Amino acid sequence: MTPSRQPAVAFPADGKRLLVYVVYDRRGDVGDYIVHALRALRAHADRILVVVNGRLTSAGRGSLSEVADEILERDNHGFDIEAQREALTYLGSSIDDYDEIVLANDTWYGPIGSFTEVFERMDATAADFWGMTDHREQVPNPFTGAGVMHRHLQSFWIAVRRSMFATEQWRRYWRDLAPITSYNEAILFHESVFTETFTAQGFIAAVAFPSSDYPTENATIFHADLLMRDGCPLLKRRVLFHHPTFLYRHAIVPRDILRVARELGYPTELIMRDLARNVAPRTLNADLGLLDVRGTAAAAPEALSAARVAMVVVAMSPGHVDSALTWASRFPAGSRIVVVAARDEDRAALIEAWGAALPGLAVDVRPAAGPSTHPLAGAEDLADPERVDLLVRIDARIWDGDDNEHRALRRQQLESLLGPQDALAWLAEAFSREPGLGLVFPPTPYVGELPEAIRWPATRGRVAAAAERARIHVPIDEFGPLAPAAGVWAARPEAMAGQAELTTDEPPMAPGSWALSDLMLPYLVAECGFHSRTVTTAEHAALAHTAIEYSLDRLLENTYGYRLEQIQFLQRAQWRGQARAIDLVKMHMRINHPDGSHPLLPLIRSLRGGIGSIRRVVRSVIGGR
Repeated sequence: MTPSRQPAVAFPADGKRLLVYVVYDRRGDVGDYIVHALRALRAHADRILVVVNGRLTSAGRGSLSEVADEILERDNHGFDIEAQREALTYLGSSIDDYDEIVLANDTWYGPIGSFTEVFERMDATAADFWGMTDHREQVPNPFTGAGVMHRHLQSFWIAVRRSMFATEQWRRYWRDLAPITSYNEAILFHESVFTETFTAQGFIAAVAFPSSDYPTENATIFHADLLMRDGCPLLKRRVLFHHPTFLYRHAIVPRDILRVARELGYPTELIMRDLARNVAPRTLNADLGLLDVRGTAAAAPEALSAARVAMVVVAMSPGHVDSALTWASRFPAGSRIVVVAARDEDRAALIEAWGAALPGLAVDVRPAAGPSTHPLAGAEDLADPERVDLLVRIDARIWDGDDNEHRALRRQQLESLLGPQDALAWLAEAFSREPGLGLVFPPTPYVGELPEAIRWPATRGRVAAAAERARIHVPIDEFGPLAPAAGVWAARPEAMAGQAELTTDEPPMAPGSWALSDLMLPYLVAECGFHSRTVTTAEHAALAHTAIEYSLDRLLENTYGYRLEQIQFLQRAQWRGQARAIDLVKMHMRINHPDGSHPLLPLIRSLRGGIGSIRRVVRSVIGGR
């Protein structure tokens, strides 16, 4: 280390570059998008050190070994910042062999296009350090509500040249950096101060795609499409899985962003596989607009003619036969039809009815596989990609009940998935067109009500426990499920690879409730790297949209601001209980003192009485002032 800095210079023509790249995966795996990025960076880095927060599986280590020179595993603490500090300690004096160190992490997809242009441009720039993008100054600091958050290079990519990393100032910065224990601390103690710290000491910073060129303080989130079209090779992952209401508020459309990345040549199937495994299904469905509305355009019939199709019908009684046959009769010749009889005494009647009605199809009537609710209910052998390309399941138990809710549910579910005459051809075409698509089902109905939406806070625990038993690491949806509401869905057999793990001993599905296996299905296919889509017809989309729009407006009519602010207000307020005085006081505290700073709050939390107790506490506090 030299005691003082040298003048900022361009990257030498024969210079050497070291890449320190930090990864984390809760499973110990390595995403395909990471391998893709590092393989592209290989041409621009003389040495690649990958720092792993946590422990790798053997498969993960094998993937990284193909693209990295060294792999450093460490305990998962301190986020990327502590990992970079540990990497610098590990490298020691060997960094003196390089002219530039790139500190990067796995929070982006790339290259969108190529790294070559940006490296050529920045190599010619005289600077001590440079970033791919920067964040504008903000007053007040959004993390503290006071002071200034200075303009800063964003830490997912910062390149540092010898004129800076070979100084005492550099060594002192990392030595004195406070331990990082949270995401906010990573921003407050490092990312937002790194640039200001070194520029204040005279070091020269540069940025490849400055925020001053864009109409926002943070183009990586608000204008990712413009960045990519301008040649930025990195797409931040977060913009594709941020909180949906935040994206709605700012008119950020991840579906369009994904389209731009695809147009610029990025293999977006890598993105979809990563998001499927690491984003809750309902959030992903909302962020990427993964709802298809069937219009008048016909699907190509050749897609269906080339597909091997199978259908599973769960039948509780012979009374379900006529309606189910209406849908089964649309299946092409050669399709396999498996009918699962819930009761052995109904098998003979079901065999006779189905065999006579569908002479051109191979109909196999089977007994139910015990009391457990499995995704395929006794037809597990159909999840075989060697024999089946398209698998459709109908749970005929939704035919039970003639009240308005049941009739609306039946119509919405069956017509959404199978209603149009070319529905099967459309499904075959969708699975063929989109290799990462694993599951298709109708959206949750909004005309009529499903009790599961009310039960979700309790049901979510059962789903999380089942996911843990099945070794599913996909995040569980927080506010409600995205799942087949009535056992009606279509799937790619490869996406069902882990289905055996979902066999449970839970009782049969109760009327108006979702089976655990149906709730688990989107998580299962996501763990296998496949995403889900919902599909409906234009008619049902119109009914749902008007119902949701009107209901939302009425729900929020007594709150103010944008939808995002209205929702945040209600989340802070939480459930009002029985609107007793104590409930309203608690709501007031949650809204106006969310940090728990009010002196009355600990006392109010401990109260179990009524207004008299509140008065006593207030008097005691006032008297003690």
